[in-house]
Amino acid sequence: MSNKVELEILDLINDYYDKYYRQNRLYDNWCDKFGITDHELFILERIYYNDGKCTQKDLVEYLDFTKQTVSSILTRLEKQKYILRKRSLIDCREKLIFLTDKGRKYAGNIVGEMRDLEVKAFKNMSENERITVKKGLKILIENLENSFKN
Repeated sequence: MSNKVELEILDLINDYYDKYYRQNRLYDNWCDKFGITDHELFILERIYYNDGKCTQKDLVEYLDFTKQTVSSILTRLEKQKYILRKRSLIDCREKLIFLTDKGRKYAGNIVGEMRDLEVKAFKNMSENERITVKKGLKILIENLENSFKN
């Protein structure tokens, strides 16, 4: 690969990281108004859309958070009476996570507002731009997965 092409690729990678961290800061700063972290937000979002169907293990695997992070957030949510953990009838080693009525309202407000903002952002794009974003992210992830495997 020529030096010029490699420099262009490195510039693209730096730009990608700039956008990636900027997006993270947007979510993190938005979470401040609710007094939660972005990790708490994404755990609440996952539970909200999978109420009674997800376990702590599912959250760890899907979100790629540490067991300790997920456990401490779930414990905090449980103490605040937002969630309940009930032993699974299928596998008694696992506990399913359920939102309480209070938790459903709490998570619904936060997750609903987040979704509204995300929908607004995507509506501000043309259909072609939305398709390009989706395809571009898919291609990037597939190529990163292949690169990291080799």
